[in-house]
Amino acid sequence: MIQNICLFEDHEYVNLEPLVLLRPVFELRTGIHTIKKRIIAHYPQKKTHLLCRKHLEESVKSKSPKYIVNDLSGINDTCLFINGSALLTEKIKEPATDEMGISNGRIAYIFLSKEKIKLVQRESFVDPGLLKKLKKEIKTVEVNIKMVTYPWDIVNNAGEMIKADFKQKMSVNSVSGGRVDKGVIIYGPKSNFFIEKGAVVEAGTVIHADSGPVYIDLDAKVRAHSIIDGPAYIGERTVIDAAKISPNTAIGHTCRIGGEVEETIIQAFSNKHHEGFLGHSYLGEWVNIGAMATNSDLKNNYGTIRIYVRGVMKDCGTIKMGCFIGDHTKIGIGVLINTGSVIGVGCNIYGGGIIPSKYVPSFLWGSNSGVFNEYQKEKFINDIKSVMIRRKKAPSAGDIQLIEDVFKITDNARKEFMSMFSNR
Repeated sequence: MIQNICLFEDHEYVNLEPLVLLRPVFELRTGIHTIKKRIIAHYPQKKTHLLCRKHLEESVKSKSPKYIVNDLSGINDTCLFINGSALLTEKIKEPATDEMGISNGRIAYIFLSKEKIKLVQRESFVDPGLLKKLKKEIKTVEVNIKMVTYPWDIVNNAGEMIKADFKQKMSVNSVSGGRVDKGVIIYGPKSNFFIEKGAVVEAGTVIHADSGPVYIDLDAKVRAHSIIDGPAYIGERTVIDAAKISPNTAIGHTCRIGGEVEETIIQAFSNKHHEGFLGHSYLGEWVNIGAMATNSDLKNNYGTIRIYVRGVMKDCGTIKMGCFIGDHTKIGIGVLINTGSVIGVGCNIYGGGIIPSKYVPSFLWGSNSGVFNEYQKEKFINDIKSVMIRRKKAPSAGDIQLIEDVFKITDNARKEFMSMFSNR
């Protein structure tokens, strides 16, 4: 019987930058839930361990105090190691013996008896050679488990994950507690709509639960003249302000959203409060999108979209894909973001018009003039303090250290980029 579970990051995390520079892969929101929360919900009574990259360790410990982080020494019984990229919609069938499940060439899970735990160490899981090593030691089976390998995998699976998470939440909580004003129009079955305690949906709102479930979380507010098409999730304390929310959209907690948002996931604490379009995209935390800023998610020739991954442009295989924006990045008014753009952590893009590159590394200032300069670390830290205080938040010493670590990690990419786009 499984006594412990352990979520781990494998070597493919690099494909998900910049979204995972400030968090482990399993903390990415992929629907109503993060990957971690969804997996743990399947194993509620098990002792939980988390394995992440070293520079994230203190941050993960502070944000997940109930769990054991980067320490396998206390595991003295069976353990199911689960890839933190796995989009699990149900429990993994418990193996009868030591076993490794492989999905599309990646380790999806490893079940080890207490005698076999010594086969792995904390560092093993980011080693591409682990699969080959374990094949010699334990049984290997092919499994059909969806994994997040690239950022667009999250966007493409958002609708399915929202539906699965909605079903899971309804299995433990089926009593709505929020307020739905007279004059709200809800299409579809009542079972496809849920509003949590303290949440409000104002008159003049239209909700299409006929196209999929809609979940309005604690203390959220949906203001008049909003349209929400399911599957959709509106997070705790988030305000939807006369916005059009199209299907397959999950908005995390404490966001301010206006304009049009389609097939997009927003991690938390981010603003897109004004008119403008955001589609087939992923935003990190503390991102701000200025008035009338808009991204493209469809090329004029309807061709498949290429996206920057690890130094090369990779075809994502679909004709619709928008942008991926790291934490603490600000997009100024009137900025136009091209299809498949990747913008790093802590950037400041301003001046309106089209960004001259589909890839912008972390901690850069730039505009459509083609001039990019480094966002000085001290100034950046002071700026995020000013931003966070508006939400009655403040970065901890650990948050500051993490930013300093990521500033170093991204230094080479920034310098290389600035050699092409620089103020000279």
